[in-house]
Amino acid sequence: MYEREESPNSSMSFQQRRLLRSVSKAMLKQSLFELWHEDFRKTDTCFEQLKISEISCSLLSMIGFGSSAILYDLSYDDYTANEKSFVIDCLYFICSISTLLLLFEIIWRTIKEHRWEQAKGIFTASDTIVTSGRIYWLIFEIMLNCIHPIWFLGDETFSYYNAKYNVMIAYSYNSIFTIICALRIYHLIRLFSVFSKYRSGRSQRVNHLNGSYPGISFTVKSLMNQSPTYGFVSMLMIGILVSGFWIRILERPIQSESKFEFSDYGNCFWYVAITMTTVGYGDIYPTTLPGRIVGSLSCIWGILSVSMMIVTLTQALEFESGQEKAWILLSRLNFKKKLQEQAASVIANAFRYKLYVKKREIEKEVRDLQLGKVKKEIYKFQRLRFKQRAMYGIDSPRDRLDKKMNQILKEHIEIKAYLFSICNTLRKIRDKTQESET
Repeated sequence: MYEREESPNSSMSFQQRRLLRSVSKAMLKQSLFELWHEDFRKTDTCFEQLKISEISCSLLSMIGFGSSAILYDLSYDDYTANEKSFVIDCLYFICSISTLLLLFEIIWRTIKEHRWEQAKGIFTASDTIVTSGRIYWLIFEIMLNCIHPIWFLGDETFSYYNAKYNVMIAYSYNSIFTIICALRIYHLIRLFSVFSKYRSGRSQRVNHLNGSYPGISFTVKSLMNQSPTYGFVSMLMIGILVSGFWIRILERPIQSESKFEFSDYGNCFWYVAITMTTVGYGDIYPTTLPGRIVGSLSCIWGILSVSMMIVTLTQALEFESGQEKAWILLSRLNFKKKLQEQAASVIANAFRYKLYVKKREIEKEVRDLQLGKVKKEIYKFQRLRFKQRAMYGIDSPRDRLDKKMNQILKEHIEIKAYLFSICNTLRKIRDKTQESET
């Protein structure tokens, strides 16, 4: 007799077979050939957590920058520094604690953004912050945001020679750190982009359908295309405020020799404004090398800001193919909601006028006033309808040409059928004549 060969599974216990079955199912779920399906609830939860992290980063960055700016003003004068030493120590503590919390918050925000992208299917579940390439931007952010005024460097300075006035200019290390703290304003741009309608759940789904990513770049382009004036004013104001703050710190130590009152914020903002617009009256100007560098950067930023009004209409802010489709789709959806609200307003005003007509005790002036409102709302609705035609391309020259072409094709088919029927009739007549002759 032949012995029966035992299978490997026969010696396994029930628990072992169950474990093997669960592992096989898990491997099947992680197969490359399995289609990915987005869990919208998980995606929305991750995005809400990302919003909270952006708010926290913005608040902590502004607290750190504000405390460093106040700290610079209080520490600049030795008499004020000695008189308000307790306030200065408190500001050092607030600046350091807010910076430390900001670093932890940046790491937490990066993790939440990575998890949100995993929920969106941009990265797989096995991807990490390192494999996705986010680690480089995270390191850069940590290095940028960790710089802040430190209490043990309060009296430490460095000097350089100014050839124009033949003097040595002394800068404190903390003043340079305060200049770098002003760069934390980029957290506000991230915050505004996250709460924009162009980064909402609907926008994410529309971009996903069109093969694009609804990131900060898409949000800024959408806002600039929607309202270029606001974008221009925002760029101009950011340049004036940041550059004016830098000029004040860099030119203040030499104002006794240059006789330019750069300790006043108004003079600093005035100089930056006339520099950014390339006017340059020459009534006030920087005399230090760092101040001139900031002035040159302000001039370049001003040229870019002014030219942005033209650039938004041409090549600089053109959408990609997928982004343009998503933006058009979102504009149509928002316009549809606006059209519905206007139609409801027309119906409500017309119904109110009908009630006024039924009630005889209402004065004629009130009825005429309500009738004017109805006409006004109807006029607004008609304007929206015309705008809808232009937006959806209804009754455009191309549509009219297509209609005429379709009409010509239809007439061609009818004429062809009519000629075919005539040919059949003539063929029948010919056959009958041939039969009669025979």
